[in-house]
Amino acid sequence: MYKLLWSRPNTVLMSIIYVVLGIVLILFPGLSLRVICTGLGILSLVYALLRIWRYVKARREDVFLPGELVVGILLALLGAICLLFPSIVVSILPATLGFLLLLEGISKLPSTWEAVKGKLPNMWIFVVMNAIPLVLGAILFFNPFSVVETVVLFFGICLVVEGVCDLIAALYSKSSASSGDSL
Repeated sequence: MYKLLWSRPNTVLMSIIYVVLGIVLILFPGLSLRVICTGLGILSLVYALLRIWRYVKARREDVFLPGELVVGILLALLGAICLLFPSIVVSILPATLGFLLLLEGISKLPSTWEAVKGKLPNMWIFVVMNAIPLVLGAILFFNPFSVVETVVLFFGICLVVEGVCDLIAALYSKSSASSGDSL
């Protein structure tokens, strides 16, 4: 169970993508928002497919992960909207980016709850790793900045933080799994 919750094969890849994309946004915040919107649409669709594939794979192993399916469908919808209506998305970019971070944090709640319920050693790390995207997403969603370029820069920082947190969680869970700690 522990391995299923935290040693997800896509975690390291997605963490690296988050960090790289975040660094690009930090270095070039004035990048064309249409390019960012298109990229966001494509990444949302790819991530949606990964989430849906994870759900299907888990169902084959008789594990029910409804959050993966719901997040996958919502991300697919967001990706389609980004690609079909980029000007609308650019106008609501701060809330859109906050929504993505909130989705990420919400999708981690069941795993975090399992870590807390199972009294995992150092479970506070997982609680903090889940709280960060929730807090950052809420800031962007409920208190968007008036300057979109600042939001892009801030989102870049959020992506770097999220990616680093996920990498730490994946590395910690791998070392815990190999040392025999499990739920």
